[in-house]
Amino acid sequence: MKTKRYMCTEERIIAGCRKFEKGAQKALYEKYVAVFRAICKRYTSDVDEANDLLHDCFIKIFMNINQYTGIGSFEGWLKRIIINTAISRCKANKIKMQHYNIDDIEEPVAYEEEKPDPNEENNDVKATIMNADFAKEEILHAVNQLPNGFRLVFNMYVFENYKHKEIAEELNIDINTSKSQLSRARKLLQKKLMELCKNKIMLSN
Repeated sequence: MKTKRYMCTEERIIAGCRKFEKGAQKALYEKYVAVFRAICKRYTSDVDEANDLLHDCFIKIFMNINQYTGIGSFEGWLKRIIINTAISRCKANKIKMQHYNIDDIEEPVAYEEEKPDPNEENNDVKATIMNADFAKEEILHAVNQLPNGFRLVFNMYVFENYKHKEIAEELNIDINTSKSQLSRARKLLQKKLMELCKNKIMLSN
């Protein structure tokens, strides 16, 4: 028996997935897999683990789609499942938030909420990214090179728009630890992107 082919309208896909129709599930998967795979890759540097995480996310989506009330963005609702699942997996893997293979780790100090200094060049990682010609794959690779805990806090703060208080509560860490991890992640990422810029310039000359 052939799988029913779906018109890619959101309403029909949702209705079909609520009935566990294979055609609807396939349509939803094909529509969002690229976006969700990119999110999963941000949370792990291992390709197989990212694919395993992606698989778990779609299973959760199909099993819980009846919980979507129709209020708000459907894609936003889906992304929240992806992000929550990724964070939960990181927590289940018992990522350490205070100890890494970095020699200069210090005791957490009280950080003020980070604000760009207009008098300091390249103060913000986002400014570095915007002012350079990076491919998405290059940025993802740089993020994936961050130590696990740094990457987790960076993803939650920069991409998922968590506040430090929310990160601290979600990961059961001190708020100053979250701020310290973000600060160190920014510096490491900016260093990696700057090195990439220099290499590009050298190759172009």
